[in-house]
Amino acid sequence: MLNRQRDEIIRDILSTASENSDGVNISRIMFHVVLTHGQTKAYLAELLEKALLDNTTTRLGKNFYRTTPKGMEYLAALNNMADMLAVDSMRHCNSY
Repeated sequence: MLNRQRDEIIRDILSTASENSDGVNISRIMFHVVLTHGQTKAYLAELLEKALLDNTTTRLGKNFYRTTPKGMEYLAALNNMADMLAVDSMRHCNSY
């Protein structure tokens, strides 16, 4: 497996957290994004600090993470950038 770029991981986290309007728990993010618990906590802390994610704590003390409107804008920008780079890469490969 190739190493993923930081932007790819952030895109995967924001995408996973936007799947359910009630939010998703850390286990779901870890499973879908394929990160360790420590890595996931570090990324979540950064995304919460930048207001790209918000979290809700239930009565039972479980945290659920949801992509904010700002996070959705950032996710759209990352997806657009990935699309543009993929097109440029294909052109570059076909030019030889």
